[in-house]
Order: sequence, then C-alpha cells, then structure tokens
Amino acid sequence: MAEQDKLQLASASFIPGYVSSYGNFYSGFDATNQSLGLAPEKLIIPRDYNSVVRMSYDFYQRGGMASTVINRLTELSITKIRNGQRKTSNEANSYFDAVLHRNPSRMMRFIRTAALEYYLSGMVLPRVDWVTVTGDELGPNLKNGKEYTLPVFDLYPPLLINVVWASWGKKEYYLKLPKEDVKLIRNGGSQIKEQQLKYDMYLNYYPSFVKAIMDGADRVKIEVDPILRKEVSFNPNPTPYLYNVLEGLVFKQALRRMDFAVTTRVINAILLVQEGDKDFPLTKETEANLEELKNQILARAGDPRLLERLFFLFSNHTTKLTWVSPDVQALLDQDKYRQANEEIAEGLGFARILITGESRNAQASELSTWSIQPMMEELREMLIEWIMSIYEEAADLNNFRNSPMPAFTPIKLQDFVKTAAVFAQAYKEGNVSRTTRDEMIGLDFETELELMSDEYEPMKELPKTFPELPYNTQLPIAGGAPNNPSGGRKPGTQNVPLNKRNTGVRPPGQTPVSRTSPTGKPSQTKAAEIDIMSDEEVINLIDKIAQERGLNITIDDLN
Repeated sequence: MAEQDKLQLASASFIPGYVSSYGNFYSGFDATNQSLGLAPEKLIIPRDYNSVVRMSYDFYQRGGMASTVINRLTELSITKIRNGQRKTSNEANSYFDAVLHRNPSRMMRFIRTAALEYYLSGMVLPRVDWVTVTGDELGPNLKNGKEYTLPVFDLYPPLLINVVWASWGKKEYYLKLPKEDVKLIRNGGSQIKEQQLKYDMYLNYYPSFVKAIMDGADRVKIEVDPILRKEVSFNPNPTPYLYNVLEGLVFKQALRRMDFAVTTRVINAILLVQEGDKDFPLTKETEANLEELKNQILARAGDPRLLERLFFLFSNHTTKLTWVSPDVQALLDQDKYRQANEEIAEGLGFARILITGESRNAQASELSTWSIQPMMEELREMLIEWIMSIYEEAADLNNFRNSPMPAFTPIKLQDFVKTAAVFAQAYKEGNVSRTTRDEMIGLDFETELELMSDEYEPMKELPKTFPELPYNTQLPIAGGAPNNPSGGRKPGTQNVPLNKRNTGVRPPGQTPVSRTSPTGKPSQTKAAEIDIMSDEEVINLIDKIAQERGLNITIDDLN
C-alpha cells in the first residue's frame, strides 16, 4: 500500500483594514472602494452631508412619493401669519403687515421657500439685509415721505456651507465659494461680460467676501441664526428629511432600471422565419421558397402604406414564423415594488390620505394626521423665534415703541364638523376670540365684519316680518355684560327684596306684582284690567283648536 500523501490544510488569514465611517449600512465600503468598482453602486449611500443633499435634491426633482410628501409638508406647515397686537400703534401695525406681504421684504414668500429648503437639506441659513423705503412706496397706510427701514431676505445655499464644531456644543458656519468664483475674484474681474457682472455683484453685495478671498482664504465665516433639523451630537450637520429613505429610493430606482431594460428588449423583438423541417428540409432546389418569403415580408415592412393588422402570407406547409422576445414576467409582476414602497412609506412617516386625499374611514383619516403634526409644529416654532428677532430689530431701527407678537394660524387637519362644535362651545364659554373661531372654520373675521356692514343698510329696507340676522345672539356673560355690570339676572327679573314692609307673605287684598315690567321695577296691575274671555269664546277657542289638531270633542268630554 503506497504511502498516502500528507494532507496539507489551507491556512486562512485576514488583514486588518479600515472601514470608513462614511460607508453605508449594507456594505461598509467607503467612497474610494466605490470609485474603484469594488462595491456595487446601488448599495452605496454616502454619509457625507453634501452628497446626501445632492441625492435629496435629485429624488425631489424626479417626482414620485418623496416629492409629493415634501410638498405637502411645506404647504401644510406654513399658514398665514397673524401679528398679535402688543400695544402697537396703527403705523407700526401697517409697517409689520408690509414686512409680511409687500416688496421689498415679502417675508411670507421667503418663509415658504425656507420651509421647502428645511425639509430638503435640513438646513436654513437666512441672510438678512436692511434697506430704506419711503412710506408712499411701501403702502397706503404709512406716512408719505417718511423713510422706513425694512429687512430683505435670502438663503445661503447649503451645498456651499461647511459646518464645524467650534467648541463644546457650538458651531461655526463657513461659506465655501466655487473655485471659478475664487479665481475670478483674485483676478480682479474678467473681460467676459457675464463674469464681470458676477464680479461686480460680489463687490457690491459681499465686500467682506472679496476681501477675505483676496487675503488668501477659500472660505468665509458667516454669522447667521440657523434653523437646523434634527441635530445630532456625532455630526455637526443636520439630518435631511429624506436621509432615512435614500436606500429604499435607490433600490426602487434599480428595480425600475431593470424594468426599463426589459421593456427596451420587448420593443426590439425578433421575428424568426423558418422554411423546411426534418421531413422536408430546405434544399438547393427549394431555396427560392425562402427568398420569396423574405420578399413578401420585407415589402410590407419597408413601405408604411402597406402596413396592416391582417397580413396575408403565401407559403407551403413547412413555413414557421416565431416571435423571439425576452421573458416579461418580471416586468409584469409589480410585487417586487411592494417591499421598497413599504420601506419608503415607513421612513417618510406620512399618511397616504394626505397624498391622494382618498379615505374610507373618516376616523382613521383624522388620526392619521397626528403623526405629522409634531414635525410641522417644530418647524413653525423655530420660524416664529427667528421672526420675533427680526421684528424686535425692525422696531428699534424704525423707533417703534412696541413690536407685535407673530403667530401662525392653526393647521387645519382636524375633522371640520368636530372642530366647529368644539370651538362653538369654547366661544360660548368665552375662551376663544371671534377671530380664532372664524379662522378654524375657514373664515376671516375682518372680512365678515365688512360684509355685515354692507348688509346693514339694505336690511333696514326689508319688511318688518323678515327675521333678524343672528349677528348678536350670545347671552350676556354673568358678571360682565354691558347692560348689567353687576352680573346675575337682567334688571326687571329680580325678586322684590324683603324688608319690614314686605316680609314675603302676601297681605290680604294685595294685587299681583309683575316681575318683568319694561322699567325693571315691580308694577301693580289691577285684576279688573285683565280682559277675561266669556264662556262662548272659550268654547269657540276649544272647538278651533280641536279642528286644527283633528280632535273630536263632545258634550260629554266638556262635562
């Protein structure tokens, strides 16, 4: 027996490597491995902030569920701003209203743009400048010729911003200009007209940037009041809204690419023409049959005028036509998208009822809006804090003694009937104002006042029998009505106070006392002045009532 060869075991080893923190959940490869082709592209989700923002912009522009959800969040979050009065003058009220809606400020437009940027990039860095405008240019309710200082707004682009930790819990923000702009500034302009206009813009609006670039810096520190979404301790950058669903969006995009590839192959299907079989093979003598088939088919395909749904082909029994096309089962099966769609929907956390507006359960529709309410209120609170600082600075610059308190009108996501009932009761109790109640049911109180004023004069011309409009149907509140400052019952309905002359016991012969006289004082009326009906009138009245109600009353019933 030959000596067996000694088995040699393969030895395994591993080399400690570097796993970048900028990898992704599935593979852990970094951008270098991706660029070298060592990691599949569809599994790579970058963690670099600028790359994540670029992907968020890209998927937003592509449309679909992600784009619709972000648009809905922006539209629902930003409602009309109401300037609550804090002992402000009429001039100040008109000024701050112009800041919201008039040129050059138009703060409401800027806030809507900022809200969209907040959900896309997670970062809002507002730039505020101050300009001087005369009252006649600003609005009709301001003083003509007087100069007012107004804020104008702009956003620093997040892709040009670098956020770094400055100290414990503090951050610094740097604007990194593109290389082309840095070169343009250092060259002192350009002979190209468009480039020269850009250089002039930097000189006029950003002189500090130009000075820093000329001194050798490639980025400039900016002082801003940032609004950041979901700050974390391990990264100075905020978290964009789409960050949690980027992997699901990329995976779904890969599936769509696969379907697109199959679809293009289906369009390029092959028609296979076969002549002859094993029993009747194509020979040299019968080659003309195949050539005849070719001429018939190409003649129809080459002339668009001859194309038709029913094609007449003349041949023998050995001819075989076969369509060769790829398998379309994967294309027709839509179940492959189900997992990706569910993952994206869970990551977005947005109710489908708010996307399509369809619902079969009203109660479920109302509850589904509660999950997105906190995220919208978070943005609104941060925006209000920023607006308050702008208002205070504007009041100082324009010598206004007080500034108003801005507030967003409520987000209308509740059931309309329930909301109206709740606010009707709250208004009856005196807990809300007419303005708030009208806003919750979709009306504007000032507009309604104008309409009621317009209706007042025409209502006087109506007949007396026309019912009065219910503009003033509320009962006076106890302890505070204008015609009853002391509270309690209305005058004229109170009991007669007890005293030595009136002990509460009716003396013999005392006449009835009316408690509801027009003057509010007890009035004595003699019994003789009361008009008493005769027996015949009573019987006629009973007979009339019986006929109206369909009753049959006899003499026995009267006895």
